Amino acid sequence: MSTEEQIDMFPKPKPRGGARPGAGRKPKSAVAATRVIRIPEQYENAVRALVAHLDACAKLGRHYDPVQSEPVYVRSLYQHPQHVTFTVAPLKP
Repeated sequence: MSTEEQIDMFPKPKPRGGARPGAGRKPKSAVAATRVIRIPEQYENAVRALVAHLDACAKLGRHYDPVQSEPVYVRSLYQHPQHVTFTVAPLKP
């Protein structure tokens, strides 16, 4: 039996694992690139509220009035209580 016949008798194992195109978890936000940042813990709820408000106002056209979010209670870095609101106003030509 020649060496070539011996190689054909034992096919290569199929690759398992490792990096493959299209593998892995798909991003939640498929329309925009994302970035990881560090923020102080006491601002987490305010940042989440900002993102939720921006998502809710994503299709706001220029014919709409500004939309203000519900107040979010936060404490500043110096532990002062504050209410934060976000306003999205479409740009009008």
